[in-house]
Amino acid sequence: MKGTDKDLAAHFTIIYHRGKCLYGNNIKDVFGTVSKEDYFDSIWNDIVEAETEVMDNPTYIILNLCRVLAYKKEGLILSKREGGKWGICNVPEKYRTLIVQALDEYLSDKSTEWDENNAHEYAAYMITQIKKQIN
Repeated sequence: MKGTDKDLAAHFTIIYHRGKCLYGNNIKDVFGTVSKEDYFDSIWNDIVEAETEVMDNPTYIILNLCRVLAYKKEGLILSKREGGKWGICNVPEKYRTLIVQALDEYLSDKSTEWDENNAHEYAAYMITQIKKQIN
């Protein structure tokens, strides 16, 4: 592989904190920790263009926005499912249906009809909230 893969920091962090060992050595004996800066850089890279890209992959972006805000606000390292559940409880109610739809689609692979305006508004709101936590 040539170049860099910013996703690796997020993948390794999720494995380290949320993974389940199926066979062999304990996860924490195999993987080291990733710095907070590298982890945030990785998850931020996934959602930085969310306002314009949300309809390209709504389920992924909606749930990842929840994960990133949960990390910046509370230091939580969450799966997409956990991030969505966190978002339902911590994001304004007007976005709850959108997050529930994303969770349903993620967990069941059923297709969802998205409210495009609400999705763009949600993405803009979440990016603003994340940026507030950075500054």
